[in-house]
Amino acid sequence: MWFSVSRSQTLRNQAKLVISEMEAAATMQLQGLANQSEATIASLQRKFDKAQERIEEFQAFVRTLVEELLMSTRTMRRKLEEFKEKQWQEASKTAMKEAQSKACSILNISSADLENIMDEGASQKLEEARLRTEQEQAWLAEVESALKRQGTFAVPLLEVLLDLVDERVAVEAKFAGS
Repeated sequence: MWFSVSRSQTLRNQAKLVISEMEAAATMQLQGLANQSEATIASLQRKFDKAQERIEEFQAFVRTLVEELLMSTRTMRRKLEEFKEKQWQEASKTAMKEAQSKACSILNISSADLENIMDEGASQKLEEARLRTEQEQAWLAEVESALKRQGTFAVPLLEVLLDLVDERVAVEAKFAGS
Protein backbone atom coordinates (compact mmCIF):
# COMPACT_ATOMS: atom_id res chain seq x y z
CA MET A 1 0.00 0.00 0.00
CA TRP A 2 2.86 2.25 0.85
CA PHE A 3 4.17 1.66 -2.61
CA SER A 4 0.89 2.70 -4.21
CA VAL A 5 0.59 5.82 -2.05
CA SER A 6 4.17 6.70 -2.78
CA ARG A 7 3.67 6.03 -6.45
CA SER A 8 0.46 8.05 -6.40
CA GLN A 9 2.30 10.88 -4.66
CA THR A 10 5.06 10.79 -7.28
CA LEU A 11 2.57 10.83 -10.14
CA ARG A 12 0.75 13.67 -8.51
CA ASN A 13 3.99 15.68 -8.11
CA GLN A 14 4.96 14.92 -11.70
CA ALA A 15 1.53 16.08 -12.87
CA LYS A 16 1.90 19.29 -10.86
CA LEU A 17 5.33 19.83 -12.38
CA VAL A 18 4.02 19.25 -15.92
CA ILE A 19 1.11 21.64 -15.26
CA SER A 20 3.53 24.25 -13.90
CA GLU A 21 5.75 23.86 -16.94
CA MET A 22 2.73 24.14 -19.25
CA GLU A 23 1.53 27.25 -17.42
CA ALA A 24 4.99 28.79 -17.66
CA ALA A 25 5.18 27.98 -21.38
CA ALA A 26 1.70 29.40 -21.95
CA THR A 27 2.59 32.53 -19.98
CA MET A 28 5.74 32.99 -22.05
CA GLN A 29 3.78 32.53 -25.27
CA LEU A 30 1.13 35.01 -24.16
CA GLN A 31 3.82 37.48 -23.12
CA GLY A 32 5.50 37.03 -26.52
CA LEU A 33 2.19 37.60 -28.29
CA ALA A 34 1.50 40.66 -26.14
CA ASN A 35 4.94 42.10 -26.93
CA GLN A 36 4.44 41.36 -30.63
CA SER A 37 1.00 43.03 -30.54
CA GLU A 38 2.41 46.10 -28.79
CA ALA A 39 5.17 46.39 -31.40
CA THR A 40 2.64 46.00 -34.23
CA ILE A 41 0.33 48.60 -32.68
CA ALA A 42 3.24 51.02 -32.22
CA SER A 43 4.30 50.48 -35.85
CA LEU A 44 0.74 51.01 -37.09
CA GLN A 45 0.43 54.16 -34.95
CA ARG A 46 3.61 55.56 -36.52
CA LYS A 47 2.28 54.77 -39.99
CA PHE A 48 -1.07 56.35 -39.13
CA ASP A 49 0.63 59.48 -37.78
CA LYS A 50 2.72 59.74 -40.95
CA ALA A 51 -0.38 59.28 -43.13
CA GLN A 52 -2.21 61.94 -41.12
CA GLU A 53 0.75 64.28 -41.60
CA ARG A 54 0.63 63.70 -45.37
CA ILE A 55 -3.12 64.36 -45.46
CA GLU A 56 -2.66 67.63 -43.60
CA GLU A 57 0.15 68.59 -45.96
CA PHE A 58 -2.05 67.78 -48.99
CA GLN A 59 -4.91 69.84 -47.55
CA ALA A 60 -2.57 72.78 -46.99
CA PHE A 61 -1.34 72.43 -50.58
CA VAL A 62 -4.88 72.43 -51.97
CA ARG A 63 -5.92 75.42 -49.88
CA THR A 64 -2.83 77.35 -50.97
CA LEU A 65 -3.36 76.41 -54.62
CA VAL A 66 -6.97 77.60 -54.53
CA GLU A 67 -6.05 80.83 -52.76
CA GLU A 68 -3.27 81.49 -55.29
CA LEU A 69 -5.63 80.81 -58.21
CA LEU A 70 -8.20 83.19 -56.75
CA MET A 71 -5.58 85.84 -56.05
CA SER A 72 -4.05 85.64 -59.53
CA THR A 73 -7.51 85.77 -61.10
CA ARG A 74 -8.39 88.83 -58.99
CA THR A 75 -5.10 90.45 -60.02
CA MET A 76 -5.75 89.74 -63.69
CA ARG A 77 -9.31 91.05 -63.39
CA ARG A 78 -8.05 94.21 -61.65
CA LYS A 79 -5.47 94.76 -64.40
CA LEU A 80 -8.17 94.31 -67.03
CA GLU A 81 -10.40 96.84 -65.29
CA GLU A 82 -7.50 99.29 -64.91
CA PHE A 83 -6.65 98.85 -68.59
CA LYS A 84 -10.24 99.51 -69.66
CA GLU A 85 -10.45 102.50 -67.33
CA LYS A 86 -7.23 103.89 -68.76
CA GLN A 87 -8.51 103.41 -72.31
CA TRP A 88 -11.73 105.14 -71.39
CA GLN A 89 -9.87 108.03 -69.74
CA GLU A 90 -7.65 108.40 -72.78
CA ALA A 91 -10.70 108.97 -74.94
CA SER A 92 -11.09 112.60 -75.75
CA LYS A 93 -13.00 114.50 -73.08
CA THR A 94 -14.52 116.73 -75.71
CA ALA A 95 -15.68 113.68 -77.63
CA MET A 96 -17.22 112.40 -74.41
CA LYS A 97 -18.97 115.68 -73.72
CA GLU A 98 -20.20 115.79 -77.30
CA ALA A 99 -21.48 112.21 -77.02
CA GLN A 100 -23.21 113.05 -73.76
CA SER A 101 -24.79 116.12 -75.32
CA LYS A 102 -26.05 114.08 -78.29
CA ALA A 103 -27.34 111.35 -75.95
CA CYS A 104 -29.23 113.93 -73.91
CA SER A 105 -30.82 115.43 -76.99
CA ILE A 106 -31.70 112.04 -78.51
CA LEU A 107 -33.12 110.70 -75.26
CA ASN A 108 -34.65 114.05 -74.42
CA ILE A 109 -33.21 114.03 -70.90
CA SER A 110 -31.11 116.42 -68.89
CA SER A 111 -27.38 115.97 -68.36
CA ALA A 112 -28.14 115.23 -64.66
CA ASP A 113 -30.47 112.40 -65.71
CA LEU A 114 -27.76 111.04 -68.00
CA GLU A 115 -25.26 111.13 -65.12
CA ASN A 116 -27.72 109.17 -62.95
CA ILE A 117 -28.05 106.56 -65.69
CA MET A 118 -24.26 106.36 -65.98
CA ASP A 119 -23.95 106.09 -62.18
CA GLU A 120 -26.24 103.06 -62.37
CA GLY A 121 -23.52 101.48 -64.50
CA ALA A 122 -21.07 102.12 -61.67
CA SER A 123 -23.44 100.52 -59.16
CA GLN A 124 -23.76 97.60 -61.57
CA LYS A 125 -19.96 97.22 -61.43
CA LEU A 126 -20.15 97.18 -57.63
CA GLU A 127 -22.86 94.53 -57.76
CA GLU A 128 -20.73 92.45 -60.15
CA ALA A 129 -17.77 92.75 -57.76
CA ARG A 130 -19.98 91.66 -54.85
CA LEU A 131 -21.22 88.65 -56.82
CA ARG A 132 -17.64 87.70 -57.73
CA THR A 133 -16.66 87.87 -54.05
CA GLU A 134 -19.61 85.67 -53.13
CA GLN A 135 -18.58 83.18 -55.83
CA GLU A 136 -15.01 83.12 -54.49
CA GLN A 137 -16.32 82.47 -50.97
CA ALA A 138 -18.52 79.67 -52.32
CA TRP A 139 -15.51 78.09 -54.05
CA LEU A 140 -13.48 78.28 -50.84
CA ALA A 141 -16.35 76.70 -48.89
CA GLU A 142 -16.63 73.90 -51.47
CA VAL A 143 -12.90 73.21 -51.21
CA GLU A 144 -13.10 73.03 -47.40
CA SER A 145 -16.13 70.75 -47.65
CA ALA A 146 -14.36 68.45 -50.12
CA LEU A 147 -11.24 68.28 -47.96
CA LYS A 148 -13.22 67.43 -44.83
CA ARG A 149 -15.47 64.91 -46.57
CA GLN A 150 -15.19 61.31 -45.45
CA GLY A 151 -14.61 58.95 -48.34
CA THR A 152 -14.02 60.16 -51.87
CA PHE A 153 -13.32 63.83 -52.38
CA ALA A 154 -11.42 63.95 -55.67
CA VAL A 155 -14.37 64.64 -58.00
CA PRO A 156 -15.85 67.58 -56.03
CA LEU A 157 -12.38 69.02 -55.49
CA LEU A 158 -11.52 68.65 -59.17
CA GLU A 159 -14.78 70.36 -60.17
CA VAL A 160 -13.96 73.38 -58.01
CA LEU A 161 -10.39 73.56 -59.33
CA LEU A 162 -11.63 73.33 -62.93
CA ASP A 163 -14.15 76.12 -62.25
CA LEU A 164 -11.32 78.27 -60.90
CA VAL A 165 -9.12 77.54 -63.91
CA ASP A 166 -12.03 78.26 -66.28
CA GLU A 167 -12.63 81.59 -64.56
CA ARG A 168 -8.93 82.46 -64.84
CA VAL A 169 -8.91 81.53 -68.56
CA ALA A 170 -12.02 83.64 -69.17
CA VAL A 171 -10.45 86.67 -67.50
CA GLU A 172 -7.22 86.19 -69.48
CA ALA A 173 -9.21 85.92 -72.70
CA LYS A 174 -10.98 89.20 -71.93
CA PHE A 175 -7.65 90.80 -71.16
CA ALA A 176 -6.10 89.51 -74.37
CA GLY A 177 -9.11 90.72 -76.33
CA SER A 178 -8.80 94.27 -74.97
